[in-house]
Amino acid sequence: MSDPARRPESELRRDRADAQRRVNRIRAFRAELEALTSAGAAALSVAQRQDIARYHEALLQRLAAEHDIDKTETAGQLSRGMQIASFFAALALTAAVHSLVSHFWSRFDLPLQATLLCAFPLVALIGVELAAQRERTLYVSSIFALVAYGTYWLAIFVLGELLNVPVPAAALWGGALFGLALALPYGFRLLLGLALVALLLALSGSVFQAAGVPWSAAIEFPEPLTAAAFLLLIVVPRFGAIHPSFAVVTRAVALSVGFLGLLLLSSAGPASLLPTPARVSELIYQGITLIAAVMTLTIGVRRQWRETVYIAAATLTVFLLGRFVDWFWDALPQFVFFLLLAGIAFAWLLALRRLRTRLGSVEAP
Repeated sequence: MSDPARRPESELRRDRADAQRRVNRIRAFRAELEALTSAGAAALSVAQRQDIARYHEALLQRLAAEHDIDKTETAGQLSRGMQIASFFAALALTAAVHSLVSHFWSRFDLPLQATLLCAFPLVALIGVELAAQRERTLYVSSIFALVAYGTYWLAIFVLGELLNVPVPAAALWGGALFGLALALPYGFRLLLGLALVALLLALSGSVFQAAGVPWSAAIEFPEPLTAAAFLLLIVVPRFGAIHPSFAVVTRAVALSVGFLGLLLLSSAGPASLLPTPARVSELIYQGITLIAAVMTLTIGVRRQWRETVYIAAATLTVFLLGRFVDWFWDALPQFVFFLLLAGIAFAWLLALRRLRTRLGSVEAP
């Protein structure tokens, strides 16, 4: 049997996720068995229940010794609280670095300023590795990782101001690769999401820069960014093979950015690069948004991808609300408009309720 200390960190994190899912199933089994016993529907004898309880307790002890798991629901809630606390600690530490830079910056000459800006993420990287060697939860490591990523962007933009040069698209590529290099080995989901957003901006910005336009046009004209977001779905299986939760994060980023771009294009025709009048561009993207959202919702239900269902349902809700306002706000009296809107909201609620029931029946064994 291989030494766990010598195994890749991504493999260890995947094993911890599998162990936590096993613990969750044990908790659910115990709760259901207790309910069945109280109702008199359990056919197990007292001895059989004791054997199962001893087996589960031994298994929980072994999983707790090998992995960092939450044996109870309370422990799971505390873990989520620790994750939130880690995120805010990282924000506070990054803000402290930014404040330090703002307060003392004018006292340093340019070479020292550049050296310090480059040193901040490097020191944080050392903190990531040292903390990872001493803890299994990686909460402290995640703080240092977010600080390293935040100070990278701080260095990029501050150096751009100091040298009076615009931030190039290459810096976006560097930020995307830096974030991926931090997230993938350690299983940092939030950092992966941020790195993927940077990757999408780098891809779309490079398209504009190749055409002789500043990369910032990718935000003003979101078509390349939207297309890049949906193309990101191709690599979901690759990231999922590294860590199961990475597939969820990648789909969430791709669909969120992609549908946000479609919603903007369906309402803001001048932002489109299509050689058509603005109103025609809006109509084209309205049709694309409706078809894409319905297809995504259908696939999400069939594949049991909850984040996909949520994003597609939210997109359809915002899209239908926007179209309703465009079509009927000026054509109807306000009381009729709001009554009709309430009726449509109830109808959509019923449709989502049926979808929720369908999703539950698909997930049921």
